[in-house]
Amino acid sequence: MPLIHIKKLGFSATLGIWEVTETEIELQKFYVPNKEEQATISSFTHSFRRLQFLATRLLFQTLVPDAKIKYDQNGKPITDLENINLSISHTGKLIAILIDKDCCGIDIESIHPRIERIAHKYLSEVELLECKKDPIVERLHAYWAVKEAMYKIYGFKNISFKTDIFVEIISNTEKGKVKATLIHEGEKISRMVHYERFKDCILAWTEQPS
Repeated sequence: MPLIHIKKLGFSATLGIWEVTETEIELQKFYVPNKEEQATISSFTHSFRRLQFLATRLLFQTLVPDAKIKYDQNGKPITDLENINLSISHTGKLIAILIDKDCCGIDIESIHPRIERIAHKYLSEVELLECKKDPIVERLHAYWAVKEAMYKIYGFKNISFKTDIFVEIISNTEKGKVKATLIHEGEKISRMVHYERFKDCILAWTEQPS
């Protein structure tokens, strides 16, 4: 089974990454979906979506053997255990999960030049000016991934990456840690967010609050 990366983060957090290389039959040898999950799988028209669904649960089962993934009213993934929070992200064949006792967020993004076309939609004016000084595609992806990880902590819709989530200057595009702040409807959440190059992707995850 291609559990290609697992990392313990601090006291209670763990990050895992799975690369989907199996068939649906092979995945179901290791993870048997319940009735509700099987109905969800059957509703997917694309075969790779079914693979992602199964591999995500197999990865989560590897990290937390006695828990199940559920979803809240906003579509945010949650668990059936009170003391376990999780965040899920996927790109291509890679699936990333972060589990923690606190609310957490993770994002993994394949690096592609097309992100330059939408940078103005998710970067603040200050962030956009900073990126224009040295326009590196990896930096644009790092900003996006950090903001996406922060967004997943909040878990509600109608968040603007451009006007609600702010990130300190990202200079090192290979690996680093920055402060990010989400301000929305009177709420303010600040976290340190780690990011790093992983294969042909940018991976970002939130740090436990101090």
